[in-house]
Amino acid sequence: MSHFTVVRLAINDREALLAALQAMGYQGKIEIHERPVVLVGYDGAPRELDGRAVTAEIVIRRQHLWAAANDIGFARQSDGTYLAYISEYDRRVQPTWHTRVLQEYGGAKAAKELRRQGWKVDVVRDQATGRLCIQGVRYA
Repeated sequence: MSHFTVVRLAINDREALLAALQAMGYQGKIEIHERPVVLVGYDGAPRELDGRAVTAEIVIRRQHLWAAANDIGFARQSDGTYLAYISEYDRRVQPTWHTRVLQEYGGAKAAKELRRQGWKVDVVRDQATGRLCIQGVRYA
């Protein structure tokens, strides 16, 4: 059984985090809870970290991920940031998954801020490199 690890992310905007996960293909597969729920492993058993149940408010269940995956969760901290709970196994199988979350989050956060400032925003992805380009237009 693999253990869950904690990944500290520079994420503090729930709306942008959800947009990032949706951009990664998890539309309709994201659970959002007001109170934290328990994450489970590939075997359906509750996961533990340091003898305590691993819980999170934003969850992608294992069946929506890859073969033999464990649930991945994002837990809101008292300072407003999120911790990602990802098993060691899943980090080995998908070593850049959390990096992609951060990339998509950055794009979603930038687009949200530009829209707030009155810009018309297009998010364009370079299919060859996967890079995001945030294009904003505003007429004076």
